[in-house]
Amino acid sequence: MNHIRTELLRDPLFQLNIILWLTQPMPPQGSITPLLHQKGFSVYAIAPTLSVPPGIALAVQRSSLQTQQRVRPDVVLKSETDLKFVLVVPRYIRFCAFWPGMVSCATWENIHISN
Repeated sequence: MNHIRTELLRDPLFQLNIILWLTQPMPPQGSITPLLHQKGFSVYAIAPTLSVPPGIALAVQRSSLQTQQRVRPDVVLKSETDLKFVLVVPRYIRFCAFWPGMVSCATWENIHISN
């Protein structure tokens, strides 16, 4: 992968754009396969401010861990079929998605984009 392409894939704004495109319905003959849309996900919110639920905040406080009272993911996706939410946070080196019981991060160098 050349240097310009690597830098582009690491750009959080580019990553956010990819996430948004992957949630949109596309014609079958198009050049983009909307994987997230095909799996039933759509954009629920962009950059919402979320509060940590009181029960979780209390448990974290008791464990002496540091936490923020509010978080702001870049995108929240919602599954229309089973009411699951995914919090997406693009980063310079990788992007992360959070959902109950799991955190998933992927490096963009492992994602192949064909022309």
